[in-house]
Amino acid sequence: MLTGAAPFYSQDRTLMFRNRTEKPTEMKPWFSETCSNLLTGLLNNNPKQRINIQQIKKHPFFSDLDQNQAQNRQLVPPIIPELNDELDLDILIKQSHYHHKMFLDEPPIDSPVKRKEQFDNYDYFTYDSEAITEP
Repeated sequence: MLTGAAPFYSQDRTLMFRNRTEKPTEMKPWFSETCSNLLTGLLNNNPKQRINIQQIKKHPFFSDLDQNQAQNRQLVPPIIPELNDELDLDILIKQSHYHHKMFLDEPPIDSPVKRKEQFDNYDYFTYDSEAITEP
């Protein structure tokens, strides 16, 4: 979510899984030191050296998060979509203006992804809301 792609993504699944177990995680230059530290702990190739849930909760990356509110599900999300039920996907399918307004019409502010051309080699990604169809 930070870069627009999975950390070890490759169209070759075998290579992707090999990279996951053998290569160190590449930290982008725009990641903060705190963010890089968290990702290093989460994505350590050696599972025994990965940070645990208590370390994650206490990590400085989450210092602005009230852990008690999070634990008690009292945090208010910044975006609350209107849903008919818990399985309602209409907002993703029918209300193209909603995700267009949120994701496409807004210029990137602090994103390293500045141009849609950066997604050209992803065959599952489109900027065309008309390409989204109902099941």
